[in-house]
Amino acid sequence: MEYSELEDVWVETGVFGQNTASKVLESKAYYLAVLGHLLTYEALWRLMQYFREWLTRRDTATPNV
Repeated sequence: MEYSELEDVWVETGVFGQNTASKVLESKAYYLAVLGHLLTYEALWRLMQYFREWLTRRDTATPNV
C-alpha cells in the first residue's frame, strides 16, 4: 500500500486529512481504514459501471465494417 498513492487520493478528495490518511495506511486506525477502503471500492465500482455503459453505447453506435 505504500506506493499505491491511496493516501494522496484520500486527502485530495477530502475523505481524510493528511494525518488521518497516513495513520490509516500505517495500520493505526482500523475502522477508518475499513471506511476508506469501502469508499475507494465504491468509487472504483461506479467508474467501472460507467465505463461499461460507455463501451456498450460506443459499440452500438459504431457500424460494423
